[in-house]
Amino acid sequence: MNRLEQLRAFVEGTLPDAERDAFLREVEQNPELAEMLEAYRVFADATANDPVPESTTSFADVTRRTPSIRRRLTVAAVAAVALLAVAVSFWGRGSGDAVDTGPGVVSLQAVVLRSPQKGEVPEPVPPPPELAESYRPDDGETIDWLDDLDDALSIARYAGRPVLLFVDYPGCPLCAMYEHDVFPIGAVRDAADAFVMLRLTWNEAPAELRTDPSRGWPIFPVLDHAGKRIDGFSGYKTARPLERWIRAASKRIGKTGRFSPVAWKQVNSLAKRARAESLSYADLDALAQENPAGRFGAFARSRIQVLHNRAETALRDARDATPAEARRILEDARKELRETPYAHDLNAVLSSLGKTGAFPRLENAK
Repeated sequence: MNRLEQLRAFVEGTLPDAERDAFLREVEQNPELAEMLEAYRVFADATANDPVPESTTSFADVTRRTPSIRRRLTVAAVAAVALLAVAVSFWGRGSGDAVDTGPGVVSLQAVVLRSPQKGEVPEPVPPPPELAESYRPDDGETIDWLDDLDDALSIARYAGRPVLLFVDYPGCPLCAMYEHDVFPIGAVRDAADAFVMLRLTWNEAPAELRTDPSRGWPIFPVLDHAGKRIDGFSGYKTARPLERWIRAASKRIGKTGRFSPVAWKQVNSLAKRARAESLSYADLDALAQENPAGRFGAFARSRIQVLHNRAETALRDARDATPAEARRILEDARKELRETPYAHDLNAVLSSLGKTGAFPRLENAK
């Protein structure tokens, strides 16, 4: 029984009770089907007093054979022709091929179907570097200087801190004085906790960060997460003035609202979890919950998005495949995503496909 025959049987009261109840439930859940039913009722009323051959299966046949009906059809009845064509096509396929049984409707609870646009899917956020599992500015004896700009910027993003760069030069006497007389002082190390500490030679530092040495040496630019200078000083300071400057700079930068520091203990712990060899959906969701506004949260959400995209792609590919191929595509995706909420949606589509033999119409949950 195709969709038109089902509508006719329902309106004429010849649909078996079990099928009638199932049809009514479908009408309640499917606004498009409800419109089709209303249109068919208008059609039935319009043709009530005209002989209609039993073999008629379309509005077009009826209106060709009965000119008086053509004059009485309402706009809604005419629109039913298009609605019926939609009802017997696969979701989104755009073909008018009829099927023996009208496809079901699956309301997706986790997967969100979007109109695919080239380049709309952002690149996943890279995980923190291995150093983030243990790095702290104070190593207990002196300042722990990182020696790679990319690592420093990555850790800074995850730690929610700016980078304090120390640009030195081999053989520089003031640099040696800093190293032996200033950096080991406890108050300086304590103040450095507000930054990710990076040390580069003059040749290693980006050209835009090399200020004129005649204006003071060595140089200490403060960098944002893009590596741009946002503060800094140059010249030599003893321990107490350096500590005061670092604390004042931290306070100035904090007032901008551009950084949200995460305690170093938490950074180390979250980094270990983010770098785990295998991350489940539950692991990612927990990371996102613990650091919602920070880099760890962004990392977790980007990985969850990858899982979502896998499910969405499987649904789109299955939609355009044969029923057998569609089942294979969906089963493979379900196996990969078995520990995610997307598996529920894939199961629902597989169930509908198994019952009707046709790919269901998919709806985003409201």
